[in-house]
Amino acid sequence: AGRVDADSPLIQHLQKHRGGIVREELLVQKSTGNSTALRAVTDQLTRLGAECAIPSFSRDRLLGFVVLGAKRSGQMYTESDLQNLETLGNQAALAIENTEFYEAEKTGQAQMFHKAQLASLGSMAGGMSHQINNRFHVQAIMADAHRLLLESLDLTAAPQPIREAVEKVKVTLDKISKDAIRGGEIAK
Repeated sequence: AGRVDADSPLIQHLQKHRGGIVREELLVQKSTGNSTALRAVTDQLTRLGAECAIPSFSRDRLLGFVVLGAKRSGQMYTESDLQNLETLGNQAALAIENTEFYEAEKTGQAQMFHKAQLASLGSMAGGMSHQINNRFHVQAIMADAHRLLLESLDLTAAPQPIREAVEKVKVTLDKISKDAIRGGEIAK
């Protein structure tokens, strides 16, 4: 009973007339004018237990509305009451707009901060990749240099176990060089 759909007669009436409505006044108008539309609005106000409905507009957008029951004094809502309540409704609309703006701004700021973090991380990763790549190239050059040094040694008079050990070291240094070059390519 307390739910009001966006296409309800009450919402349509508030959007069309853009001001507060009093159920008793609608009942009087119903007898003189468009009784079907006004009957639907008054029926909805009755189901809500409302004697008065005050909209909150932001430009042409209905942000919400407040329904009020009967006054404690038992008197009908006056034009002065409606003006005061509509002022409060406009203030509520302004507060809602400010909250929406603040939330949008906060989200925008968070997105900008996240982009800055990603840019910083990308820059740092690029620098680290360059340093890693340099280390791989240094390792490849060192392995090649050691292999060349071992190849330049005359080991013809060396015993067989030493020659075999040197050959194994050359093969290992060649693998280190190839792996370092491959690691450098991956780091790029």
